[in-house]
Amino acid sequence: PGEIEKMASINLDQYERDDDDELADEYDDDYGNQAVGGYERDDIQATTGQMASLPSELKGLRACMVCTLVKTMNQFLDEGCDNCERFLQMRDRQDRVMETTSNVFEGLAAVHQPNDSWVAKYQGLQMLKPGCYALEVTGVMSPEIDNFLKNKNIPYRAKPPANMTRQSLSSSLT
Repeated sequence: PGEIEKMASINLDQYERDDDDELADEYDDDYGNQAVGGYERDDIQATTGQMASLPSELKGLRACMVCTLVKTMNQFLDEGCDNCERFLQMRDRQDRVMETTSNVFEGLAAVHQPNDSWVAKYQGLQMLKPGCYALEVTGVMSPEIDNFLKNKNIPYRAKPPANMTRQSLSSSLT
């Protein structure tokens, strides 16, 4: 086991996967009324006490552009995002991991008790699983995923590169 793995016990959720290549549409139209920061209250209660998978090494780290969770590329491929897998479906899909994560991020915060941490509250992580999170992520989602997230009222935290806005970069990707 790696140095980081020795410091914390790792519990991973088992997510059911669609064989569809399309984005999951498990959330109905009233998603925004039932959610807090893009996550349903039932999901939050179910994850209390469970820890997100910690990065297994320090090289090749990527951050989820929705929740800012930091893992290696292989961990995102093997496990998906511990917070967002239900709707992003990254597991076993390299194209989806590349579209929804970024290797450009600043800072790293290890959050053990998100509800009690002022850093987690300041970063908007108090409803997410304990784990390692980027303080700021730079990147732009593909227009398909961006529209899906907007339609489901799921905010994402990634900021566009300094020289472009999300709208201009999204239009250049199409």
